Amino acid sequence: MPYFIFRIPSGKDIKPELVDTKEKFPDANRICKTLRKEMSDEDKSVIKMMFAEDEQEARRLMRTKKDSSPVEEWEK
Repeated sequence: MPYFIFRIPSGKDIKPELVDTKEKFPDANRICKTLRKEMSDEDKSVIKMMFAEDEQEARRLMRTKKDSSPVEEWEK
């Protein structure tokens, strides 16, 4: 399964822009880090990487809210 790299602009109703797709995690991770370094301080967009079967699934996964993890006894 490939890694999909998206740029998510700040603001409402703005769709994520597919930047690149890579087959291997190290390649995708390197691109994400480079894109984040190249962003200006004024740029409030987010670079996000998703692991999915296809682009539609990756976009669906981005919209899905994650459940908060349960609090462990030692964290209380």
